[in-house]
Amino acid sequence: MTNNRRSTRDSVVDELRYQSEERFRLLVESVKEYAIFMLDCDGFVASWNAGAERITGYVASEAIGAHFARFYAEEARETRWPEHQLSVAGRDGRFEEEGWRFGKGGERFWAYHTITALRDGEGTLRGFASIIRDLSERRRQEDQVEQNEERLRALLSSVRDYAIYMLDANGVIVSWGEGAQRIKGYRAEEIIGAHFSRVYPPQAIERGWPEHELRVAATEGHFEDEDWRIRKDGTRFWANVVITALRDRNSRLIGYCKITRDLSERRRNEEALRQSEERFRQLIESVHDYAVYMLDPCGQVQSWNSGAQRITGFDSAEILGKHFSRFYPPDEIRAGTPWQQLEAARLHGRLQVEGLRVRKDGTTFSAQVMIAPVHDAEGRLQGYSHITHDQTQFRHMRALEESSRRMNEFLAVLSHELRNPLAPIRHAVAWMKRRPHPDRMFEQVREIIDHQVSHLARVVDDLLDVSRVVHGAITIVATRIEISTVVARALETLTPLIEERSQTVHIAPFEADLAVSGDLVRLTQMLSNLLDNASKYTPEHGEIWLSVRRTNGEIEISVRDNGRGISAEQLPHIFDFFRHTDQSLMRGTSGLGVGLGLVKRLVELHGGRIVARSAGAGCGCQFDVLLPADPGLLLAAPEPRRLMAEAARPRRGRRVLVVDDNVDSVTSLMLLLQTMGHEVASAYDGIEALEAAQRFEPDTVVLDIGLPRLNGYEVARRLREHSDRRYRLIALTGWGQDEDRERAREAGFDHHLVKPVDVDQLGRLLETDSAAASVVTH
Repeated sequence: MTNNRRSTRDSVVDELRYQSEERFRLLVESVKEYAIFMLDCDGFVASWNAGAERITGYVASEAIGAHFARFYAEEARETRWPEHQLSVAGRDGRFEEEGWRFGKGGERFWAYHTITALRDGEGTLRGFASIIRDLSERRRQEDQVEQNEERLRALLSSVRDYAIYMLDANGVIVSWGEGAQRIKGYRAEEIIGAHFSRVYPPQAIERGWPEHELRVAATEGHFEDEDWRIRKDGTRFWANVVITALRDRNSRLIGYCKITRDLSERRRNEEALRQSEERFRQLIESVHDYAVYMLDPCGQVQSWNSGAQRITGFDSAEILGKHFSRFYPPDEIRAGTPWQQLEAARLHGRLQVEGLRVRKDGTTFSAQVMIAPVHDAEGRLQGYSHITHDQTQFRHMRALEESSRRMNEFLAVLSHELRNPLAPIRHAVAWMKRRPHPDRMFEQVREIIDHQVSHLARVVDDLLDVSRVVHGAITIVATRIEISTVVARALETLTPLIEERSQTVHIAPFEADLAVSGDLVRLTQMLSNLLDNASKYTPEHGEIWLSVRRTNGEIEISVRDNGRGISAEQLPHIFDFFRHTDQSLMRGTSGLGVGLGLVKRLVELHGGRIVARSAGAGCGCQFDVLLPADPGLLLAAPEPRRLMAEAARPRRGRRVLVVDDNVDSVTSLMLLLQTMGHEVASAYDGIEALEAAQRFEPDTVVLDIGLPRLNGYEVARRLREHSDRRYRLIALTGWGQDEDRERAREAGFDHHLVKPVDVDQLGRLLETDSAAASVVTH
């Protein structure tokens, strides 16, 4: 029974020993800061840890079995220095040194190397433990220190702003720098060997002050003073003197380092500084938007400026000497907040908080507060600076900004939700237009629907543009724009409306080469709004005049009508947003009141100006836009007849894939495209679109963005990335913000169209032979 117990105990001990040795082995192998490896009795590597691999560059398979002499310089190997180290370690039990060792790539590193003999219980040598630590960084630092000391010696000899010189233990001058000669006037050969008291005034020498300075420096290690000193020529100067005792490694006093600085200029500046501080005090006193005042260490108010009086209502006589806690609400006083904030400012060097503060009349206001401790030259707390800013107006502005942001989001969503149902209506009307109906009433109803859809689309666009203008979000992509192109596009947009009202537009002949630097889309929008405004306020059978001319380096575009005119009272406000010139007409033709405001902002974004003129109600009005003329070469603009001829060229049928989750929109657009001579296929979500593109192989994909299963951006990316076919990708979406167009460009779309699409514009895009290199916004 006893033998069984002893056997069990031995097994447990063996298992524990094995586990301990295994943990020790894993520990050694995981160490990366030290190279730890075992050597056999002849110096061949028997084990290798991660630190050895990191430091030397050798992996275990390269190192184990090799002689450890490979880590030494060739000269050391030739003198058999590695073997000598093993011999010493075997004899004395340990060998250690610092020296160069070499890694795998031949790079050397400065190492601290210990070799320890390993013996068994009977004293028989079993091998060696070798530990190497890379001290290259320390060696580099030591070399740097030596270089720095040399530079310091050179620096001290060249310093001119300080008199830096050495004294022996008795105060005799033993070195003299260039700065000492400049400040005190003595050359080195005149002063070295003399006692340093030579530069002191007679009164200081009589009372033994030089000797006193040396005694203090020797006792305390350092002495500093400011007093008068004497130059060689007998003049005196105000000096800052620092004397430092120098001791050797055995703490034996060997001399002093004396540094003298001429502070005469500082004394002359002290009065100027006092005056500056007075001016600063007056400046703080004049600040009205901030309450700026000082507290003593306990929180009592020590100073008070006009801003503090304006914000809190207390004058200085009422508040000086009172505790600043009276500006806090009662619950914060009971909670100890004022004292806690002073302590936090002292501990952290500064405290900035926001909270409610109380005025003299008991009302509260939202405040931003900054408290900072003020210390003297010795670091002692002298009090706190306290700055309070009334945040009431700021918070109001922030609330307005948040409201504006929400309004922008609402307008974007509203425009999307309005444009989506308008798209199939526009498609259906365009389809009906291409299939004439014998019933005149049918055609009139179709025209009414067409005009009202266009009007609603313009209303949505105007609302978004107002938001962009107000927030400075409209950007101008400036290129050379020919005015004839702007006129042609604006007339193309407004002609149906003008013809509906039986109005006549007179266009005065103008030079075909007139051009400006600007954004074609925005300039067209500007002129379209002016013509729309003229038509809106001109009765049926009225007349509108459009003229363009060059004048004094500017291009003047004038739009005049014989409509209702503008009263003298309303004329100054004609460009205000949401302002109507005739309240009685709001239900009829006045619109949202944003068109002319947009015109003015767009003109200003192009560096121009606009002037409104009217002789009064019933006398018509005139708007003159003046834009800087393009300074570049003026090229002849294309003639409208040529543009019309190009538009009349026969269209070539395309293979078009229409993708939208709105079934009505897909159906109406397919009907329309088929009447235009195109072969059309459809899909109703992103996955279907990819499958249809592979099956149908379209030339053009007209793609909605908000699709189920896979959105339009991702569909565009996959069509670009996973297909060798070069599709023309057209985004047709209710989202029309600038960021939406940028996302479309990044996804790989060639064009970005906003619902409801202009059918003629879509037709022109389908006529082109190749996709654009980048997104063209419409």
